[in-house]
Amino acid sequence: HELDNIKSFAKRVAFCKMSYPQIGKGSARRVFDIGEGKVLKLAFNNKGLAQNNVEADRCLHDIYGKVLPKIYDCSFKDFYLVCDKAQNVGASVRNKLLGVDFNELHYYFGYVMGEKYHNDITPSLKARCEASSVLQDIVSMIFDFDICWQDLAHRSAWGTVNGRLVVRDYGLTRSVWNDYYSKS
Repeated sequence: HELDNIKSFAKRVAFCKMSYPQIGKGSARRVFDIGEGKVLKLAFNNKGLAQNNVEADRCLHDIYGKVLPKIYDCSFKDFYLVCDKAQNVGASVRNKLLGVDFNELHYYFGYVMGEKYHNDITPSLKARCEASSVLQDIVSMIFDFDICWQDLAHRSAWGTVNGRLVVRDYGLTRSVWNDYYSKS
């Protein structure tokens, strides 16, 4: 990819802005629609490199690929990765695919993570969450890869690929948080 030959964050961002429509931006990465149902997640600082490194982890995709967009390409140094474009998803569709009302999700995540202020969820919520195979895969992924569950409680972290619910922003782990965000 042409980006592999561009040496600075700013020049890579400028190249992508001239080449593709930007469809998203966070504190560390920009997302560009490169066509054919794919997006390019471009790191524009070291935080973004660390998040791309997490999202490009082959082991993560081997285990949890059914709840993640497929990765097609990534740069050797994690400057960018190319993955399926996850479409925005409305509340009713997301709730149906998830098997639980999204507004209750942070209570369940907090409960399974042992957060003291979430230790009293209703038996009904617990049963519905435990019955959701998608949600159980996400919880296992959180534990196995130390993903910050708070990031997954944002609606923008979710989307659909071919009608399948996926987490499209999952690069923030505890170690990435500790290395790049907790000091800011």
